[in-house]
Amino acid sequence: MILSRSLTGAPLHYRPSSGLYLKDDFAFGHPSSAIGELDWYSQAIGGGAAVAASGATAAGEDADVRGVIALNSQTGTTGRGTDWFLSGAVNPIPWITRGNVPTGSFCEFKVRMQTTEANAYMWCGLLGGDLDAIPNAASAYPGVFFRIDTDAAGAGNWFGVVKDGAGAGNENTVDLGVGTSNTAGDWAILKWVKVATGFQFHINGSAVGAIQTANTPGHDSDMYTLHMGVTTDDGGGAARQLLIDYCELLIKR
Repeated sequence: MILSRSLTGAPLHYRPSSGLYLKDDFAFGHPSSAIGELDWYSQAIGGGAAVAASGATAAGEDADVRGVIALNSQTGTTGRGTDWFLSGAVNPIPWITRGNVPTGSFCEFKVRMQTTEANAYMWCGLLGGDLDAIPNAASAYPGVFFRIDTDAAGAGNWFGVVKDGAGAGNENTVDLGVGTSNTAGDWAILKWVKVATGFQFHINGSAVGAIQTANTPGHDSDMYTLHMGVTTDDGGGAARQLLIDYCELLIKR
């Protein structure tokens, strides 16, 4: 049964044997206000104006990778960027799930950078509500997702994050041991899986760290959708660009 259909005709499937399944490979055209097969909409983070996404350059489209979208930060002001999301005030797609995430659910993103690696803050995954600020440690957005915060030298690793949304700083993190890269072919596959006792994070097909059981999302009133975004930490230089090859989500029934 098809629950909804995007403007480009890509379906969101409900599979009775598995649940709600979504995948976007960013392989098709889209309206000017949205991107991807699922019609992701944008909002500004930290003020200013959201910056349109763009197709990857030839360097971003590796020989064995097609259908890549480039997410752009803002420039000129520290902490300003763009968040892309599936559900919210301007997007008619319903919220993906609420409350506890069922066992067997998973989320996966394949990512790398296209431009400078320095002073960038990026995220992707399942988050609650309409973001109006970066989902950092001080924020109170519930969710289970991935983020990276690089320094002036471009150093920094991807982390798996669980946040219960009960207050600022209520979170647990797992260092996935992989930084970002703007080198062709050097992609990171970020994944979380909901197991019986909590959330298990994976990097490039391998489980990393302990199962996260504390500060996990699960309040009945919390509504979740997919988000992905990028900001710049220093406000200077060129826009930071996060490349997304694909994303995949299954919410088990």
